[in-house]
Amino acid sequence: MEDPFYNSDVPDHVPEHLVRDLNIYEYQWQDPFFVFRRLHEEGVPELFWTRNNGGHWIARTAAAIGEISKNFELFSSRRSFVPEIMNTDPPLLLPVQTDPPEHTAYRKAVLPLFSPSRIAAIEGRLQDVTADLVQEIRTAGTCEFMDDFARQMPVIVFLELMDLPIGDRDYLLALTKRVVKPDEGEDRSVPMAELFGYLSPIVAHRQATRGSDSISQLISAGQTAGVHDFNALLRLTTSILLSGLDSTSASLGFFAGYLAQEPEARALLAEQPDIIPAATEEIFRRFPPGTMGRVVSQDVTYRGIGLRKGDHLQWASAMYNLDESIFPDPMVVDFRRKRSSNSTFGAGIHFCTGASLARLQMNTFAKEWLSRIPEFSIRDGADIRYRTGLNIAYETLPLVFQAA
Repeated sequence: MEDPFYNSDVPDHVPEHLVRDLNIYEYQWQDPFFVFRRLHEEGVPELFWTRNNGGHWIARTAAAIGEISKNFELFSSRRSFVPEIMNTDPPLLLPVQTDPPEHTAYRKAVLPLFSPSRIAAIEGRLQDVTADLVQEIRTAGTCEFMDDFARQMPVIVFLELMDLPIGDRDYLLALTKRVVKPDEGEDRSVPMAELFGYLSPIVAHRQATRGSDSISQLISAGQTAGVHDFNALLRLTTSILLSGLDSTSASLGFFAGYLAQEPEARALLAEQPDIIPAATEEIFRRFPPGTMGRVVSQDVTYRGIGLRKGDHLQWASAMYNLDESIFPDPMVVDFRRKRSSNSTFGAGIHFCTGASLARLQMNTFAKEWLSRIPEFSIRDGADIRYRTGLNIAYETLPLVFQAA
């Protein structure tokens, strides 16, 4: 289906044979990972043009994505959204939408939030929250996993980490959902402005008082790195909050959805919990939620294709992770697969700073859930819907199991 920003005019520098109208943000009832895999199976050009979302290039192969991800001089992160009107000046998301040297200071501000000591300090609390949620769920014999767990466990822990009211959880999740996929006809800057409005007095207060919470630490580390501007600190805080409230929830859903359909995998992890970290890595590879973007900073011929300054490039992380040139039998989930770099957490200077926290959350979920609910399945007849946008996730995931 054509999106509201469908642009039927193909620029004159785009050859007709490179036009394929894939909407990278809309899949309706299709499994998006099968959609991405078919691009490889059908031999679609490694760079092709779509008229959706205002018109932009899509990178398909791991080789192209890997090069584009790391070459910030030719492919800038500053205007990474499509369509172009979704970008703002200054950029909304830091440090994601910045390039060196500006990016360096922002990343230095964020890194201390996810240091090994910081992650280790919350491990016990994460286990307690997870165990309590699972124990409550198992008494019912059924749950809507996304609402009852995936959008609860990581969010509770993250809000506590930032010393934000747990009671604001539903409000913040609703805003996050609108940022990831704006309501029809809505600009992404509208929910972002609401988030700024929510966080602005909090950041101002923490800037003045400084505590042990993550926002205070972010402000202190930011100033040490040379980030003193209040608006920059506000955008940094907002970006961290958005990533903490959505990405891991999506991955938890894919982990639970896979295990619900694979009894042998459930039994293996329940009996051998030492395999769980390797299983987590494979789930991250097979079901990566993210969509990435860059903008061409100068006219260039890349891989034999003429790109113009201002052209947008997009890709789903799954396009890299499902490329058989990197991962043999890429659609197969193999907990013993030899570990190799994938695109789930980004690459180069934009590698996700919160990856260690996401891994801990996924490992904790699998351990605590399977020790209490080792047998579960997707409810018969359930319509499994995907929420698309900047992050792919299950919209709903109804599970059934024997009540405690």
